[in-house]
Amino acid sequence: MRVSALVLAAGAGERLGGPKALTLAGGNTFIERVMTTCASSAVDEIVVVTGAASAEVSTRARQLSPKLDAPVRIVENSAWRDGRTGSVQAGWASCEPGTDVLVFPVDHPGVRLLTLDSLLGVFGHAGGQLEIVVPSFESDGTRRRGHPVLLSATLREEVMLLGRDEPLRELVKRHEVLEVPVDDEGVLLDVNTPEDLSRLERLLTQR
Repeated sequence: MRVSALVLAAGAGERLGGPKALTLAGGNTFIERVMTTCASSAVDEIVVVTGAASAEVSTRARQLSPKLDAPVRIVENSAWRDGRTGSVQAGWASCEPGTDVLVFPVDHPGVRLLTLDSLLGVFGHAGGQLEIVVPSFESDGTRRRGHPVLLSATLREEVMLLGRDEPLRELVKRHEVLEVPVDDEGVLLDVNTPEDLSRLERLLTQR
């Protein structure tokens, strides 16, 4: 099993006031938080997919790379405005054939390392029998699916056929999904607005 973490860091973050990858939370940028979490897990490499502010995000990623325990590659998605799935396609296309991917949006920087360990552990233990593994967290009495999402290499070509703005959930609907319950509110915390950022800061402080 070879797993590449696709860190989706291409968005402009207009509602947040600037690129999410460069936004600070708890003293670190989102890109630094996500890369550090990925590198501390069992992924084989980190692929940072850039778009808006590509030069700045790439510089931050390269500066952090020597401090991490996983190799880092940077892929620029020049069509980042067309949709997030285009970034998944650009990142996965750069990986070796047969590579499974952990799709990790940079706007979920509150995800804990223990969550990645749980997802990768379940996926690896299944020995290639799983197609999609997602974390879920119970909020307000309802268990909801979150990010990051593990996708089997068997789905690569199907993902490549999606439209750049076609949500991955359209793919998920067609396949069996294993939900892994986690004690991690970060899997649901998609930071899009200043209010979301305040929630993230509170979450990080509680930890």
